[in-house]
Order: sequence, then structure tokens, then C-alpha cells
Amino acid sequence: MLKRRVAFIYPQIGNAYAATSYPPLGIGYLAAKLSATSAQEIAVIDGQIMASEEYNAAIASLEAETILISSTLLHVGEALRIAGAIKTRIPDTRIAMGGPAFGSVPTTELIGMHSVDVI
Repeated sequence: MLKRRVAFIYPQIGNAYAATSYPPLGIGYLAAKLSATSAQEIAVIDGQIMASEEYNAAIASLEAETILISSTLLHVGEALRIAGAIKTRIPDTRIAMGGPAFGSVPTTELIGMHSVDVI
């Protein structure tokens, strides 16, 4: 069976107070469940614990059929930036966004714009 590549991304915002050594729980739970119950190849890119160079290299070299980006309001700009960069490089990839930001802002205009396929 062909493995499907799935990537979870938690964007970097460059705020020293936002850096943490703990991965975001939502992404952690989803990645763990998916890897335990399917033949998916999982990648997790956590911008909050990675150095900027490592984070940017991981985004630039990412190869996945499905990309899931979690975002708070502080991350929305960076989340949309990386979604656009990935979609430009890999047009057929499916990009989904979720997280706390999307419960508080209108999302209908994001679908189909800014390279986002699913909210």
C-alpha cells in the first residue's frame, strides 16, 4: 500500500515570549492518532521550538500530499504565507487550516484564496 505523506505545521511568529519547548497538544494528538491507526507518513514542523533556519528549511523542503496548519490569531499571517509558498511549489497538495484562530474570524473568504483548501 502506498504511504500518503501528511505534514502538521505550527507556524513560527518570531516572538520570544511565544517560544516553548513543548509541542502544541492539538497537533501532537492528531499526529499520534494518525500514525497509530494508518499507513500515513507523518511529519511535524513546530515553528515554536525550531530555530528560524531549521524552520525555513523544513518548510522549503516539505513534500506532502496533505498539509494541516494550526494557527492562533498571532500566527494567521505566517500560516497564510507558508500555505502560499507551499501551494506555489506543490500545486496539487491539499492545505487545511484549523486551530483557535478560525473560531473567531470569518473563514469563507479564506477557502480558495491564500492557497487554503479546507478550514
